[in-house]
Amino acid sequence: MLDRHKTNNMTLNKMPKTGEIWMVELPNNNGFCLNGFHRCIVIKKFGSTVQVVPISENRNNIHYGELPIDKGKYGLTKDSKIKMAQYTTVTIENFKCRKGRVDREILKSIKYFILENIIKYIDEAA
Repeated sequence: MLDRHKTNNMTLNKMPKTGEIWMVELPNNNGFCLNGFHRCIVIKKFGSTVQVVPISENRNNIHYGELPIDKGKYGLTKDSKIKMAQYTTVTIENFKCRKGRVDREILKSIKYFILENIIKYIDEAA
C-alpha cells in the first residue's frame, strides 16, 4: 500500500479525472482479476473512491470484454489490452502517478460495454 502522507499530498494537487490513465495498486483478489500495480483508466470519482478499468500488458489472447491497444498510443510502452470486464472501484490512496489519457472513442467503447453487460443485465434481473 502507498504511504498515505505522500498519496494525500499528490491527491491535493492532481485528482484523477475521467479518461486519464494512472498507475494504480489494485487489491488482491481471487486470482481471476488483475492485482498489484497496473495502469488503469479512470471512469468516475466518488468522494475518496474511484471507478477504474485496468489495462494489461499481456496481449497474448484477446477475450470478450478486452479491447486491444497498440504501444505508442496513450503513453503505453507495450501492446496492451483494456480489461473492461474488470471494471472496479479503488480508493484514492491506491493511486500512484498519472501516465496518460485515452480519447473519447475508448471511453465510448467502455461505456457501451458497461451498459450492455452490466446495466442491461441488472435491468433484466430486476
